[in-house]
Amino acid sequence: NRLTARGRFSLINITFWRWLVVSLPLAACCSGMIFYFKLAWPFYLVSAILLFWPLAYGRFKANHTGYAISGDFLVAAYVRRFNVQLALFPKEKIQAISLDQSIFMSSNNLNHVKVSLRKGTSEYECRLPYLSAKDAQEISAWYHQQ
Repeated sequence: NRLTARGRFSLINITFWRWLVVSLPLAACCSGMIFYFKLAWPFYLVSAILLFWPLAYGRFKANHTGYAISGDFLVAAYVRRFNVQLALFPKEKIQAISLDQSIFMSSNNLNHVKVSLRKGTSEYECRLPYLSAKDAQEISAWYHQQ
């Protein structure tokens, strides 16, 4: 199952604003370089890339986030540090599933789902952001059924 339209918008929106905090000062530095060096086109190019990068990365994350339930397995696809991660969780290895919802997410019926898996002596966590409440409840119900 993929993200709903509202979930896609929320993921793109939060990614855009997080990256914009980093890229906007860099774009402003490039603008300063345009006037200082009188060489415009390379700095215009860098400024344009820096301003459109957050939107492109947010769309990439939204397009590659989802889950599927197949028998006793939960398959999760998500983006972590510019890489698409595909995780296969056997039901018996899952330690916990938690659903998180902020005040802003409740009005749009969205949840974050966090799956914790025991892996030897360590733990592996997978976070599926901005799933619809129905999908999050489906994952939780699948995990809690006997």
